[in-house]
Amino acid sequence: MELIPMTDLFLPLIFLLGPYLLLFYMSAEIYLRNPSSIKHRLTALLVISISFLFLGEFLFNVLPYETALLAARYIKLPSAFTTMTIGLYFVRLFTYTKISRRYQVLALTPLAGLIPLYIPIPGFEISLQKQSYWYIEVYSPAMIAVLMITGCYAVLLFLVQVIKALRSSGPRLRVLREKDRYRVMLRGAVLTCAWSVLTLFVFRPYAEHVPILPPGAMSAYSVLFLMYAIRHVMVNYDFLSTTGRRYEMLFKLSRNGIALVDQDGYMAETNPAFIRMLGITDQRDASWKGRRIYSFITIEDTRLYDWVNEKFTSKEPFHAEVHVTNFLGESYIMETDVEYIEVDGQIWSFMMTKDITQQKDSESKLEFLAYHDPLTGLGNRRKFQEKLGEYLGQMNPETDKLAVLLIDLDQFKWINDTLGHSAGDELLRMASDRLQSIIPGKACVSRMGGDEFIVLLPSLSDTDEALDCAYRIIRALREPFLFQNSRFQISASIGISIAPRDGTEVELIVGSADSAMYEAKREGRNQFHLFRPAQKANAEKALKLASCLQRALEEEEFSLHYQPQIDIRTDRVIGVEALLRWRSEEIGMVSPGDFIPLAEETGAIVPIGEWVIRTALSEGRRWISPDREDFVISVNLSARQLKDPAFAAKLRSMLVLYQFPPANLCLEITESTMIGDVEQTLKVCEEIVDMGVALAIDDFGTGFSSLGLLSRFPFGTIKIDKSLIRDIETSSKDAAVIETIIRLSQHLEMDVLAEGVETEAQLVILKRLGCHEVQGYLCGRPSEPDAIDRLLKLDFAQGSDSAG
Repeated sequence: MELIPMTDLFLPLIFLLGPYLLLFYMSAEIYLRNPSSIKHRLTALLVISISFLFLGEFLFNVLPYETALLAARYIKLPSAFTTMTIGLYFVRLFTYTKISRRYQVLALTPLAGLIPLYIPIPGFEISLQKQSYWYIEVYSPAMIAVLMITGCYAVLLFLVQVIKALRSSGPRLRVLREKDRYRVMLRGAVLTCAWSVLTLFVFRPYAEHVPILPPGAMSAYSVLFLMYAIRHVMVNYDFLSTTGRRYEMLFKLSRNGIALVDQDGYMAETNPAFIRMLGITDQRDASWKGRRIYSFITIEDTRLYDWVNEKFTSKEPFHAEVHVTNFLGESYIMETDVEYIEVDGQIWSFMMTKDITQQKDSESKLEFLAYHDPLTGLGNRRKFQEKLGEYLGQMNPETDKLAVLLIDLDQFKWINDTLGHSAGDELLRMASDRLQSIIPGKACVSRMGGDEFIVLLPSLSDTDEALDCAYRIIRALREPFLFQNSRFQISASIGISIAPRDGTEVELIVGSADSAMYEAKREGRNQFHLFRPAQKANAEKALKLASCLQRALEEEEFSLHYQPQIDIRTDRVIGVEALLRWRSEEIGMVSPGDFIPLAEETGAIVPIGEWVIRTALSEGRRWISPDREDFVISVNLSARQLKDPAFAAKLRSMLVLYQFPPANLCLEITESTMIGDVEQTLKVCEEIVDMGVALAIDDFGTGFSSLGLLSRFPFGTIKIDKSLIRDIETSSKDAAVIETIIRLSQHLEMDVLAEGVETEAQLVILKRLGCHEVQGYLCGRPSEPDAIDRLLKLDFAQGSDSAG
């Protein structure tokens, strides 16, 4: 086979082989960016297919005539048809449009042009003609028709896809700047079409006047506009971005500070967030480069400073929360994680930092609310119980004593009802100040709730010390209180229990003091009483209640009532809370406040709690429908249930048994359920949430609710207790507390539901404060399932009317 001289190869090498090699390199680059991505693979295939247009043109210009004809028929023309099909698949992926079966047929249609190339059909001939330096293809009219029809078809379908995507107004397009990509691609496609038309109808007829340019390849050059468009969106709009580019964007856009520090403490690389933490406000300021990190920040705690330096010196990874002051004198808390990497034989410190000042402030506020009464600033029930538990755990039963004094203000209810809640609140504040001023320094006073206070007297020498303290409290509280330009006089009834004489457990000691306090009230108030073991009346009543409670489940004396929960933005029922009711054949109707604590104490709460969940799932399943996909059934959990390691497995079985969607179940827990084995409780809670069930913290604001543990437990909802809602109309303090809770919950990405809403005024205030979900007598009383059926039908009808 005779080849042409090297002197005749120069022009094909420049005009044909050069573009082929350039496109081949581009396809390899695209593929290697992400070989596992179908978009990268298809784009690379499109570019390599286009490159074969130039390869075919090159071959039939440098090979002998017979072989050149084969190159034109089996390389150049097939690449044109395959490019059309691949391009139609590409534009679908480029515009993030699903490839349907119908579109696959449309995209494969240009491949029909391959039939006359590989199957000899009369009338579809191809030949070559020499023109100055170049061979040009000469097609039969039928072949020209095939090329024109398939080419116009592919171009029009390509343009339609891009224009449809460009006219889309989805939010994702605005976020990813995809409209800009589509505009670039549309311009590239239009220029490709325009160049093809110019070369076919303008340049080619006059090609003999410019013999140095290859007439057959001029139309192929049109695709370079499309290649430029692809390259442009790759460079400027992160199309087909590399993994390295993604990490670069992650590094740059991260809100956490990231820095690479050498072994001497000099900063080499930082991201914008870290620069801001240093106190440098101008991102173009490069003064930090090559300087030590301590030139910009100062660790306030010297011991922590020494500890951090020790870790840096020993190259030991560490995590720390550091109080620092930056270059501008701004103080904040920086959470820091440090790891070490080796680069070119040098060990570098990789620092990840986060400004957690606001988070810590929120945690401090939550911590304060968790342990303090918002009205008086005293410790709340939780703080008292924990402190009493600590003392009981540390005391020696043989030698140590402590006393608990439970104080109830006798005339408080009269003042509160007569003068209003604001006067009642002022009286409680003044009484708490007076109590703090007279108790011994080693004692602590807390507010249990309502008009009850409790005092812990540790390290008693004898019982008389507790009696003397009680006497001084009664005398102090009997002194008139001056407010609202009037003098008011109240008294106090005090119950006293002594540990270990009256018990060594928190509940027992407080319960004994409570019994003694009611004894003091029964005997005329304004006095104190020591708990006497002979006081067995309450114990006998509790024993009878416990006996009936054991049979209640077997005799089917329990039932569930459901209280609606309303979204005040739509006035629609969004869920119900399952509330346990007990009608005993022997005793009659028993208050949940009487039998649930007893069930907790005896352990009967475990089978009762399982019955509640099963019944709620069984009865509530019918309320979940396509029209109420987000309807939630809320069920209260007890401490004993959460201490059961197998509880999550039991819950999962019940959900499967009743075919109940986990997302439609919310389990409510109070702080008391978390006291004890916190880690075990946390583990069970995480298992519950992992299966899709929601978790809410109940009675928030009473002193029972755990705010300090919110950061650890996976709560999704905070239920504000009705005691805070009750006085919201008249108490600006309560309103402020509720607003604080709502804001903190928003910061922690938790929902808020207000309990005990009874008036329209309360509803208006809650709506103004940003609470959108409520529960209470205003929205509906606890009702039997049939009543809920009727309520939901009415709610659906009203919703349909409003929608219409």
